[in-house]
Order: sequence, then C-alpha cells, then structure tokens
Amino acid sequence: QYTLIIQLVSSSGSVGSATWVFNGPSVTGPPPQKSNFTTISTPAMTPGTTRYVVLTFVFDGVNYFISGSNFT
Repeated sequence: QYTLIIQLVSSSGSVGSATWVFNGPSVTGPPPQKSNFTTISTPAMTPGTTRYVVLTFVFDGVNYFISGSNFT
C-alpha cells in the first residue's frame, strides 16, 4: 500500500479562483482497476490558498485499488 499527498498552492499573483480535478481510473481494461471516486475536486482557490489531495494505492495481486479525497 502506498499513500501520496499532493499539495496544491495557488500563486499569490493569480486572479480569480481555480479548481483542480483528478479523474478516477477506468474500471475496464487489463489489469482491472477500481477506485472509490470518479473525480476528486478541490474547492475554489483564491490567491495564496493551499489545498491537499490524498491518494492511496493498493495492489491485491490482480487489481489496483485507488482511494482518494481532498482536505484543506
């Protein structure tokens, strides 16, 4: 099992807001892949905002399972 935490930081010079979207893997095609999400979206980000996305990867010998969520 592996866990990856991604830190997203909005530049202090940016204008407006940004939303990051991570797409889940397809459930078809070899090897079988499964996830607990279709997409993970972070809330809108204004200048200087930090958001985090956590992804956990598990391989059971046949399937890859990916769990993910966002947090601030």
